Amino acid sequence: MSNIQNSNKRSRTKAKSSGFTLVEMAIVLLVVGLLMAGLLGPLSAQLEARRISETKSSLDVAKEALIGFALTNKRLPCPAIPTLSGTGEGLEDFNVIAGTCNRQNGVLPWATLGIAKVDAWDHRFTYSVSATFSRASPASPLLSLSSAGDMTIRASTGGTTVSTTVPAVIVSHGKDGAGAYASDGSLLAAGTGDQLENSNGDLNFVSRAADANYDDLTSWVATPILLARMVSAGILP
Repeated sequence: MSNIQNSNKRSRTKAKSSGFTLVEMAIVLLVVGLLMAGLLGPLSAQLEARRISETKSSLDVAKEALIGFALTNKRLPCPAIPTLSGTGEGLEDFNVIAGTCNRQNGVLPWATLGIAKVDAWDHRFTYSVSATFSRASPASPLLSLSSAGDMTIRASTGGTTVSTTVPAVIVSHGKDGAGAYASDGSLLAAGTGDQLENSNGDLNFVSRAADANYDDLTSWVATPILLARMVSAGILP
């Protein structure tokens, strides 16, 4: 009888020990879960900040590439066909016979310029160019010191003007990609408000700080800077 009682006692003790171990394990898992949840926010924010920084750098490179193209060809490149995927994608859509662009709005001609295809969110860069700065037709007057672009940058839709007479605009549509073309050429759903302004194909664009309703990154080539670079290169008198 004594042996049986001792055996039962040991069993109860072991059960209690196992029970405490499970509780302790549950507590540890809970603590680890809370720590992970606390870390995910900062890590996600850091990743997003890095993507923004990378995309801003890509925009700077793109802007310099556009100016470099102008110094070589005496005009800015035409936009590429935004939906094209495969052969010919990323090449400027230029009408050689007419000496003009087949489109003034599309995506950045990354293959023509030899630069990155997409932003950090895997979206193609929207690109718009003024006809005045992208034509090469002998029948039309080419660039001069009085040339001016036809696009406007504002702080919001219909808001304060940031820059006028802009010849070229590049837009990254940010994390949500509203109005952007994906890397395969498919069109993503359009945004609203200021984001719609950057993808509706007109001559007005928005550049402002990001918030819950806006995450676009807008860059542009300013007319005075482009003309000054062309003068320095001896292309314009």
